[in-house]
Amino acid sequence: MSVEVVVEVGVVEVVALTVAVAIVVAIEVAVVAVVAVVAVVAAAVAAVVVAAVVVADVVVADVAVVVVAVIVAVVVGGGVVVAVVIKVVVLQK
Repeated sequence: MSVEVVVEVGVVEVVALTVAVAIVVAIEVAVVAVVAVVAVVAAAVAAVVVAAVVVADVVVADVAVVVVAVIVAVVVGGGVVVAVVIKVVVLQK
């Protein structure tokens, strides 16, 4: 018993594949940009929360973690995975 694998790639398929790859890359770049923006916003929010906690002199549990924002971004077409982790720690006085 023999197994024969035939792979044919025509010009149209190659062009279509190239376009598809270009689209996926463009989407991934857009996703990275969005994640960067979200990360900046999350950092700003975290900073505000920390400021509020410090000003109000609030102690959050025995653990000093006030904000832990984890943003795990999107996998586009098995492409790029972007993970942004923002952790803000306020120490007890």
